[in-house]
Amino acid sequence: GSPGHEAWKRDCTGAACLFSAVFKPEVSQTQIDRFCDSLRLFKIGYSWAGPLSLCVPYDMPALRSVARWPHAGGLVRFAVGLEAVADLQADITQALETGLKDA
Repeated sequence: GSPGHEAWKRDCTGAACLFSAVFKPEVSQTQIDRFCDSLRLFKIGYSWAGPLSLCVPYDMPALRSVARWPHAGGLVRFAVGLEAVADLQADITQALETGLKDA
């Protein structure tokens, strides 16, 4: 359902290592930060496309005006490295369970 996905399927043979997750508005920035801090394989960092998986939380509503950012929630940007996919998925799952609990 993402805008432009049909063009991507037509023109691309694979995906890059970068992706973002936008959290629901009821998830606080504190919870998003705690989620990122709970990750074990994804490290906090801005150097994209390296061998290690990285993430960075962004408080998008604070950074963008409503007219320029159509989502109400915060965002985490991920760069996937060379770790095993199943390990990265398990890391995200455990961090969601740990980090998004009410404080």
